[in-house]
Amino acid sequence: MKRAEVRKAFVCLALLGLLPPGHGTEADAGRAKATAVCAACHGATGISVGDAIPNLAAQRAGYLAAQLRAFKDG
Repeated sequence: MKRAEVRKAFVCLALLGLLPPGHGTEADAGRAKATAVCAACHGATGISVGDAIPNLAAQRAGYLAAQLRAFKDG
């Protein structure tokens, strides 16, 4: 590596060291929101509560066929 590249890498690593550590609060907030809001329709495990609502974990064959026809038809 060239000296300028090494210096640039060192400066980047030094600046990253100045950042405060993440505590996962944003991930926890997102998980709580998904549990409260998304799970109401899409189910706690990603399997929806009704046929009109798509699954998040896996899709039913009929739903996939309808979506592919819709894409094909524009």
